[in-house]
Amino acid sequence: MEREERLCYCKVCEFRKMDLKRGIVCQYTNEYADFEITCDKFSGDEAERLRLTHEHEQEKHSLAEAQELLKKESNPLRIVFSLLFSIVLLAFSLYRCSKM
Repeated sequence: MEREERLCYCKVCEFRKMDLKRGIVCQYTNEYADFEITCDKFSGDEAERLRLTHEHEQEKHSLAEAQELLKKESNPLRIVFSLLFSIVLLAFSLYRCSKM
């Protein structure tokens, strides 16, 4: 399992710790997660999971709105602008996710 895959678990684990130089590390080992399938120290942080889920739903809604606008619009400039907006929004979302 790669670090990015492990971070999906670590971001919602109550034992995550933010190291300003390295990012999210394990509170127990003070190292990057190194589990292959599951972490035996994992304990879900329900509040963080709900926050991330809500944030993800908002981003999906914004993207769906942009796509719906794209379907309705026939002006080529508006179509290009809507596509660019969607790409920027998606890139920003991925950037924010990678910073957690």
